[in-house]
Amino acid sequence: MRKDVIHFMKWAWVAAVIIFIAFLVQRRHAEFLEALQQIHVFHLFLSFIFILAAKVVLPLFMQYVVQSIGKSMDFWTCFRIYSITQLGKYIPGNIWHFVGKAAEYKSHNFSLGNVRDALVIENAWLV
Repeated sequence: MRKDVIHFMKWAWVAAVIIFIAFLVQRRHAEFLEALQQIHVFHLFLSFIFILAAKVVLPLFMQYVVQSIGKSMDFWTCFRIYSITQLGKYIPGNIWHFVGKAAEYKSHNFSLGNVRDALVIENAWLV
């Protein structure tokens, strides 16, 4: 039951975002087209490549950190955790991605020391 509610809420959120974007584009159609014409296709392509690379490299980095503290996680688990917890950066307070990642590590049987070490190492490397 709970999984069904969560699944529904995820798709409801996606639908709400799509409807909101469609509303904004429709309402400001001329401004949207003008802004779109100013973007060079090469820059758009390059941006897409860098975002795609980050979406692959950062979970690989997370997997490396997890392995360095003596634990194991496959790439897709790291990818899922990283992608979901990054959304927490946009919640006021800017700590929720840490909380989310700590909770995920804990749910994978990490000790509190392992959770601390993984979070500190990841952030030290990223800074």
